[in-house]
Amino acid sequence: MDRTREDVIGLNIDRLQSKVMMESDPDRRHFYFRLMAAEEDKFGSIEEKIDIVELKIASVKNFVDKQKYILAQIEKSGRDSRLANEILDALIQAQILLERRLNDLLRVHSGPINGAD
Repeated sequence: MDRTREDVIGLNIDRLQSKVMMESDPDRRHFYFRLMAAEEDKFGSIEEKIDIVELKIASVKNFVDKQKYILAQIEKSGRDSRLANEILDALIQAQILLERRLNDLLRVHSGPINGAD
């Protein structure tokens, strides 16, 4: 794959990941996730796809931890925490979707095609 195409796909994946992480509507979040997965599928090897998804999971976990801290600070101060809760829920759902995607990729990677004798 040429470098320019790879860069464009990478940018598309990053943009869609942001939408997945910030979308509060579950149907739209899942739609963006499917688009992101389709972009990831354009990369060559299954190992590359697995690496990409693992990096995204680590990134989202970092955002979840930060959002939990923010939420705790808001609740501690007695302010309205509904929006912070919605953001946290969206991030957790994004993490779940990414973990499912990773499991699917790992299943394909260890399946009969790659694991045949």
